[in-house]
Parts: sequence; C-alpha cells; structure tokens
Amino acid sequence: MNGLLSSSIKAILPRKGNFTANVMTLAGGSTLSHLILIAASPILTRLYSPADFGLWALFISLTNIMGGIAAWRYEFAIMLAQEDGDAANILGLCLLILALMCGLFYSMVALFGRTIAHLLKSPEISIWLWLAPLTILLTGLFNSLNYWSTRKKKFQSVAVSKVSASMGIAGTQISAGAIHSPVPGGLIAGQVLGQAVGTGILARQVWKADGRAICAALSTTGIIDQARRHHKFPLLFMWSTLANNLARQVPVWFIALSFGTQDTGFFSLAYRTIFLPITLIAQAVSQVFYQRATELKNLTGDSYSFAKRLTLSLILIPAIPFIALMLWGPELFALVFGGNWVTAGRYAAILCPLAWASFVVGPLTMINAVYEYQEMHLFWQLGLLSIASIVFYATIQYQMPLEQILYYYSSIVVLWYLVNLFILLRISQGEPLFYRRRRTKA
Repeated sequence: MNGLLSSSIKAILPRKGNFTANVMTLAGGSTLSHLILIAASPILTRLYSPADFGLWALFISLTNIMGGIAAWRYEFAIMLAQEDGDAANILGLCLLILALMCGLFYSMVALFGRTIAHLLKSPEISIWLWLAPLTILLTGLFNSLNYWSTRKKKFQSVAVSKVSASMGIAGTQISAGAIHSPVPGGLIAGQVLGQAVGTGILARQVWKADGRAICAALSTTGIIDQARRHHKFPLLFMWSTLANNLARQVPVWFIALSFGTQDTGFFSLAYRTIFLPITLIAQAVSQVFYQRATELKNLTGDSYSFAKRLTLSLILIPAIPFIALMLWGPELFALVFGGNWVTAGRYAAILCPLAWASFVVGPLTMINAVYEYQEMHLFWQLGLLSIASIVFYATIQYQMPLEQILYYYSSIVVLWYLVNLFILLRISQGEPLFYRRRRTKA
C-alpha cells in the first residue's frame, strides 16, 4: 500500500535536476501536502468548535517548541560533513539524542503534566500531554532524516513523506470529527498519526537506500568526533531555534491566558491558513538553498548574488494571495470556513505583512549556518522573542482589543525581519555588519 502511494505521488512530482527542479520537487510536495490540509480545513471548521481548535493550538505550540530542538540542531551538520561517513555518524548522534530527550519529556509529563495544564488554564489538555513526547520524537526524527535525504539529493523521498503525513492528519481528524460527539482529541490524534505516517515512510526509504552504508560507518569514536566538531549547533544554534520557536508561540500563549481558547482558536486558524503554505514552500526553498549556498561558499566563498536573486523572487511569489487576504480576509474566511470564522479572517488580514516578511527572510537564515555565524542567528532570535513578549505583555496590560494588539505585533516584527534581511545579505558577501569574522581552522 505504501509502495503504491509513493509511486503515485512520485509520478506527479518533477524529476531530478538543477536547483530549480529540486526546489520544484520539494515545493511541489509541500504544496500538495498543504492542499490536502486546505481541502480538509472547511470540513474541520464545521466539525470542531473554535475552542477545540484553541486546544489543538496549545498542544502544537508545546510540541513545536521542543520538537525543533529535540536533536540539539545537530541535524543541520549532516549537510556540512565532507564525507558520507561523517554524515552517518552525525545522524547516529541525532538518534541517540532523540532517544534521550524522549525519555526526559515523558518524565516531565508524568511529574508536571497537571501543573502545565493548570498554568495554561486548560485542564482538559492534561490527558493529551502524554502524546507530546511521541510527537516531539517524530518531529526530531523527521528533521534528521530530512537533512540526510537532502544531502543525498533524494528530494522526491522528502516530498512523498510530507504528502503522506498530510493525508494521515486530514483523514484521522475528519474521521474522528465525524463521530457523533467529536472531541478536540480528534485534532490532536490526527496530528500525531499523520506525523507517524510521514516519518515512517521517510525512514523506510532512507533505510532501503542507505541503511547498510549508514550502519557500516557508525562508530563510537566517529559520533564523539562529530559531536565535538559541530559543537556550535547545540551551544548556539539550538538556543536560537528555541528562541525562534518561543517567539512564534508567544501569541498563542498570551491569547489563551488573556482571551480564552475560543479566541485562541480563531487566531490559530488564521495563523495556520496563511503561514502553513508559505512555511512549507519556504522550507523547500530553504533546504535546496542551504545545499546550493554551501557549494558556492566552498567554491568561491561568496553567495551574495544568488541570495539577492532569491530574495527578489520570494518577494513576488505570494503577492497576489496576500493582497487579496489583506483586502477581503473576513469575507474569504466566511465563504470558505463558515460564518462562525469571520473573526479569524480579520486576524488573517492583520497577519499578512508578517507572513510575507517571514516568507522572504526565512530561507535566507540558512546563511548563518553556511558561514557558521550561529552567534548572529542567536542574537536575532532572542531579539524576536523579546519583541514579541514585550509587545503582547505591554498591550494586554493596557487592556487593548486583540485586533489592535495584533496590529502592533505584526508591524514591529516586520521591521525586525527587515533588519535581519540586511544582516544576512551582508554576511553572504563575507563582510559581517557588526564584527570581524573569526576564521575557523580547517
């Protein structure tokens, strides 16, 4: 069954080729996976309440924060290794760390699960927290296998796994919601099952293609050597990723604590509708840009021209849908998701400029990894977290309406993204903005 599914998906994806073809393969898989979720969304909004979506958003916020750092960001080093044997030992290191972190998270749920639910003012989420460590494990495992597949230029494998995950998520959530008395757990269970399907398919394909070679290359000495060689990823890049994930989830937490799960549900649908498609496409561009920029850096030391051309392209790609949402967000949401979701449409219109800036700058942040400027990435992410926290805390203290809070949040964060864009383009030239680059020994 999985083989038939993989063959069917591969048949509609572009073949192997140059940078553009590789981006199209990953973007095609990402787009198809999102279309599945988009097609399911109007059904889900009629099966589940805004409060159900709010509870799901809280679960995702917790798992996304920790899932992104579950392997301590060592998965990024898989692309940088000179030899496949070194990359295999980095992959082995990621798997060991994931096993350790999964056990740690289960212990935390056992000890503090009820306390976490109480702090979030959502006692009903406590039982579903037991699925959080598994979700975090699946996220970290997928990320690690994802970068291995990208290194081996197995872009179709990544695309197939993403589409399969979306089919699993949508199918389970709709089936659970169709029950006479649907519960928010249907949304959460579908999320976990879909991730398990996608990760399982990618793991099977990696094992089939490279399993023997990976096992033959693994050694305790090799794993330790690679952990030391790429120590900046857990030392700096992991914390910058954590700061970024926290900054992205600050709105969910503040809204849940100050306005309740219903407004959290409205916000989560708005955020998901505009950010999911651009995030999936940006991730596809990011993966291939990372691979190409690394090649250019090794050959010439300069990737500025390539980064500049990519920036201009990313500005134009989402122009039409974003402008339409900014003009007619409430009407479009009412038409697609039902009359109960007009408020989500207003939130989406406000968030569009922020999503646009994120789409343009997101892929270019790989420049920090390529040129080993994890310190700059950490600085920017901590700034993003600080700005988001201060804006929401200050505006809520003044008891502003949620729409006004979102206006302030979107505008200020867009300006911070533009600062980061300027810094990244300077780094791609080999001329950092604030400090002289420290040369690393070969």
